Amino acid sequence: MKTKEFIDRIKSVWKYNVIDDEDEGVIIIRNEYDSIIAEISKIYKNNLDTCWSEEIPDELYKLLITYASTPVDERTEEKRFFIHVFTGKNGYLSFNKYTGFPDFGDKYNTTDQVSFTLKEIDMLRENKNVPIDFDKVKKELAN
Repeated sequence: MKTKEFIDRIKSVWKYNVIDDEDEGVIIIRNEYDSIIAEISKIYKNNLDTCWSEEIPDELYKLLITYASTPVDERTEEKRFFIHVFTGKNGYLSFNKYTGFPDFGDKYNTTDQVSFTLKEIDMLRENKNVPIDFDKVKKELAN
């Protein structure tokens, strides 16, 4: 389970505050009274502390276990990049999801794929339908 998905589910279902504490290497979950409900290690797999003195809802507990048991290196989203080929706001590479062909537009296009992982960029380099010199484009971090 990805960290973003985990945090979004906690916030949407239980309305709890979730703190991604980089310094301590933990994710802290606090209830509406600011009491700590749980801490999950960002460094170690299966490292979870339920700090609350009351009963934790079953669904929340299962979610905590699911996230804690996810290998640490699988919790983060892969970095995605915008590929700026031409100057101007419409100079970003996009990929039409229906035709499978490249196009250009702004990076806020919601109908085409506009951000790419490094693996996808390597695949595009090999694609003969994408005649772009990827050594000359500007890659901008998308997430």
